Amino acid sequence: MSVFVFRINYDEDFQKVRQEILQGRLHQGWGADGMRIDVEEKDFLQAWNKVWPNDGSDSEKSRRYRNLRIMLEIKPDDLIIVPKVSLRKEKNNPCRSFSILKCVKPYDFKIPDGWDDFGNFITVRPLFSCPYNANNEARIISTKFKAYQSPINHVWNNDFIEAVGVLISLFKKDPDAIANPNTSLIDHLNTATKKTRDEYLNDIVKQMVKWDSHTFEDIIAKLFEKNGYAVIAKNQHEDGGDIDIVLSAVQNNSLLDAISNINTGNAIFPRICIQAKKKEGTDADDLHGVKQLILMKDKEEYQNSIFIVINSEKEFSNDAKEKAGKANIILLNGYQFANLLVRYDVELGL
Repeated sequence: MSVFVFRINYDEDFQKVRQEILQGRLHQGWGADGMRIDVEEKDFLQAWNKVWPNDGSDSEKSRRYRNLRIMLEIKPDDLIIVPKVSLRKEKNNPCRSFSILKCVKPYDFKIPDGWDDFGNFITVRPLFSCPYNANNEARIISTKFKAYQSPINHVWNNDFIEAVGVLISLFKKDPDAIANPNTSLIDHLNTATKKTRDEYLNDIVKQMVKWDSHTFEDIIAKLFEKNGYAVIAKNQHEDGGDIDIVLSAVQNNSLLDAISNINTGNAIFPRICIQAKKKEGTDADDLHGVKQLILMKDKEEYQNSIFIVINSEKEFSNDAKEKAGKANIILLNGYQFANLLVRYDVELGL
């Protein structure tokens, strides 16, 4: 079984292409009269020039022909992932969901009645749709879509392929878990593994480094917000200094929160300033995050604040520890951060 990412038109043709998917036919463009892809390139280009004589250079047409021919590699039982498409009725289509289809019959060519394009198609069986943030596996897949930008893409990444397999298994066991997911980032970590404590924490770190930096920052914000700390701002930078997340150090609905709301003076209440460093592998410059916070410490709005660097790495360098210690900056490595996620937000019975 192979896995493919298949991008469709998201313009005015989207709805009719989506309706064809629901009927079991997955169409691709550049398929006007005579533009089959199971013919020699010269025949394809001749048909293109006849239909669209002024559209694209010869090299562009050749690249498109070679990419479309990947459709010929799709065999029965192969899985096809279609980004931005939901099989369910959504308020917005295209949407932040992807659909998983199974190939039933290989490539064929037939322009639908009343159309003048989209003759290239695969016969498919739609399986299910999945929101980008449905669970950990959905996030792995959606994060990696940026590596598959061509109309047709053969997927070779093992993490992507394994995530698709897990989603299919989950759907077979409980379709509602995919259709109506719990979208909490912290809860996703709870389902990532059920191994022993240390293995569990290490697996969480491995999952985190697969996500992009924005998702890593979202996890941090979710952890603090669930414990009563409100996000005030993000991505604050000045004169070389940088803070990724700024939170109020006053917990919501606390006595101090009430006092801060009636504050009539110019008192600046303390804040929590976080620099997030998501690295896959060794962070050779973890000292940089510490220096970025030091440059922000003297700003008036951040005086008396708590400064934290959170790194997905398992350990900080001695230089970073020394510099942070002198500046009263808290360092949390990936293992320590994962432990906090488990302790405060994931039910493990610890």
